[in-house]
Amino acid sequence: MIRPTRTHCQYLEFVQTRRAAFKIKVPHEATPLWCKFRHTDLSAAYPILARLYVPDQGRPARSPDDMLRAWLLMLECHITSVEIWVQRLQEQPFYAVLCGFEPDHVPGARIGADDAPVPHGRENARDALHQV
Repeated sequence: MIRPTRTHCQYLEFVQTRRAAFKIKVPHEATPLWCKFRHTDLSAAYPILARLYVPDQGRPARSPDDMLRAWLLMLECHITSVEIWVQRLQEQPFYAVLCGFEPDHVPGARIGADDAPVPHGRENARDALHQV
């Protein structure tokens, strides 16, 4: 099941409340990213991305717009390794919150394989990748 999307205003409120609750400061090098993502509204991407998810299989999926935001932020940070990106999210909670994740519930290192959408009729494609 896919979590309902939140509006951009709700996303901004999430970031501000989590920063306050966890006493997270914006790292100096991340200030331009915060400015950019504060103005990047991804809520319109939800209907497009949600169609790629199989709603009744596997564990509950993360919000597609949060996942897209995580991939975009990873690219903005010039990181190309998912494992390194997950480590960054775990070590620096500001990046997790900026993606839209709770600081203590970031995706795992298998984000690229396990959280990727599976097109209808291709459910076994992910299993085939793990057998290689």
